Amino acid sequence: MKKYTICLCLGGFLSIQAPSEHELLYIEKYLLPPGVLRSKLDGLFRNERFLIAFKNRDKKTLQALGCTLYGTTYDNIVAEHKDIPGWLMKGPKRDFRDRGRNLKRVEYGHFMRKVARGFPDFVVPQEYLYHYPDATYNLNNANYCVISEKLSLDKRHLGTLKPTQIQNIQRFMHKVGFWDANIKDNIRITTDGKIAFIDTEPFVSVPVVQFIIDYFYFEGLSRGEASIRYLKKHLAEYRMAKIIRRRNLLLHANQSNATSASA
Repeated sequence: MKKYTICLCLGGFLSIQAPSEHELLYIEKYLLPPGVLRSKLDGLFRNERFLIAFKNRDKKTLQALGCTLYGTTYDNIVAEHKDIPGWLMKGPKRDFRDRGRNLKRVEYGHFMRKVARGFPDFVVPQEYLYHYPDATYNLNNANYCVISEKLSLDKRHLGTLKPTQIQNIQRFMHKVGFWDANIKDNIRITTDGKIAFIDTEPFVSVPVVQFIIDYFYFEGLSRGEASIRYLKKHLAEYRMAKIIRRRNLLLHANQSNATSASA
């Protein structure tokens, strides 16, 4: 049987057929370790109805089984179960064709956490690769999901930060090549005032998007430079929206005053 490989964002090659002993050792450092959390997840995913609903992004069934959903966009799902508070279950694409995507996500998240140690005000959620009970260890997304620490997020917008804080974000992004700098969803402020990088999906796990952004928008810039340009674009859009809101409020106030005066 022909053996295929996938390239991870940081380390080596791993097969998408049955992993070798060496590959299993590599995967093991990212797997959720034994303990209370894994026991609870095992009990949850041994329920066939829950497992099927999670893989198929069946929102109604997951909610009926005790889940709060935080997103079902871009073919992914993020769910928190009432019996496992503080941890999010992140599911892959429904068709599972992008094999190894979950592992790449956790691997990149570990890398980001390591770099974030040099930035005291930054936080990246702890993530693990969770292997479904009784599933094979092939690096097919149908056999794994991502378990992520749930951070306590504030409603404040990134556009409210000081220029020095934005500069530090740019420095961090340049080091890690954080590509999806969406300041509405992926870079947030926590309730204790830290800057959180929520999405740990690496740039290379979406090859079509990588090609389009590289050659048509970012003009061949490095990952770090491209991510910074993307961040600046979002911040500029936020500032423009803020200016428009203020202008509309002023126009409304002037119209109200004019109406009152004519009466």
